[in-house]
Amino acid sequence: MDHRASATAVLIAAATVMRGDTSGPGTAPAGAPAWCERFLSTTLSHHWLLASSQSAPGRACWRLLESLLLPGAVSHWMRRKREIDRLARDAAANGFTQLVVIGAGLDSLAFRVCEERLYPSIVFADHPATLNVIRKALGADARDMARGIEFISLDLAQQEINTVLAAAPGFDRRRSTLVVIEGVLMYLSEPDVARVLRSIVPLPNPSVRMIISWMVAEPGKPVGFAHQSRFIPAWLARRSEPMLWGSTPAAIPAFLDGLGWSNTRVIDLAGDDRLEPAEARGLQSEQLAVAERDRLS
Repeated sequence: MDHRASATAVLIAAATVMRGDTSGPGTAPAGAPAWCERFLSTTLSHHWLLASSQSAPGRACWRLLESLLLPGAVSHWMRRKREIDRLARDAAANGFTQLVVIGAGLDSLAFRVCEERLYPSIVFADHPATLNVIRKALGADARDMARGIEFISLDLAQQEINTVLAAAPGFDRRRSTLVVIEGVLMYLSEPDVARVLRSIVPLPNPSVRMIISWMVAEPGKPVGFAHQSRFIPAWLARRSEPMLWGSTPAAIPAFLDGLGWSNTRVIDLAGDDRLEPAEARGLQSEQLAVAERDRLS
């Protein structure tokens, strides 16, 4: 993974393109498909994936593979992105003026809210390999976009978030800040998850809110999606992206509380499964948590 963007990030970007012209619960957030098309235009392999996600035969093949290997995955990913989009907009409406997206991958949230000028200050932090893909996709627009978004290289395995952000010229310590960590923590060990989430707490900002996605798994049980094929863990391991950490809705508030967070809200992404009877089987395996870190004393 040191020289390429995350394989799951690439697949989710392609899934976002596929869901760009549909309606109903499985729809991508407004504006997201166009950005993902752009992100997938930088390499030959990504361009092939993009082309297959835009053609009727290609979409049929991907739907078949999804039903065999990871039922409900695409609907789940789109539900996750729409809910985070809603939470980010709610935070902006409630006085948060800085957005920090950690491990952003090929997600479009930062770029969409930048276009709308929803957050005066935006930080996009990820591994250098992913940032290279983003910068290449932006092309001639990179200079204009750089005035609205601060791009920061961040290796979660080696660096502390608060230290990296404090050193970034575009990070404003005076602003109330929303931190989003989506689709990242499941690939870290529990000690590393604790270290990452604890490292956000010392930020000097007047208030910090955090949104994380996390896998639902009982202690000692394998971490993964319900009804996934046995080939999925093997594929993730081969891509150096095995799922390592999960928790339960009952345990996550106490876990976050012990790291310096409070007022945790758990958001069940399954919603009303009756809306998607053919695709909902994979939706119960990942949820969101929203937690607060109020003004430091």
